[in-house]
Amino acid sequence: MNTVIESPVITIKQSVEELIAHYSNPASFKELMPKEVAKFEANAESFLFALKGMPEVRLKVEEISKEQVMLKSSSDKLPFYLRVKFRSEAELTKAQIHFEGEFNPMLKMMIQRPLQNFVNHLAENMERIH
Repeated sequence: MNTVIESPVITIKQSVEELIAHYSNPASFKELMPKEVAKFEANAESFLFALKGMPEVRLKVEEISKEQVMLKSSSDKLPFYLRVKFRSEAELTKAQIHFEGEFNPMLKMMIQRPLQNFVNHLAENMERIH
């Protein structure tokens, strides 16, 4: 079952180009993580993180375009994408984080609220930092 979760749209006072360049570097995602992150490791292509009490997740940069940075989970057991989408608006940039994965109905029911909170937290930190 396809699961789509989106953050609220946020406004950032930087250009789309600057934000794409920044978030093309997997290490940049550390600044967006919630305080509950027990582990974070990054290299040139991916980052690994673990929230307290949750399994580790590795996200690999899958695609970089003029409008988004798309990350893909490296696990076949939990296949999902995390897209950070950007849209230029006058002097500002509108950004939104999209999570999309294939989960069975039981798993979807269990993870939907924590995932929504996580995606919202990433967006809130992005807005606060930039």
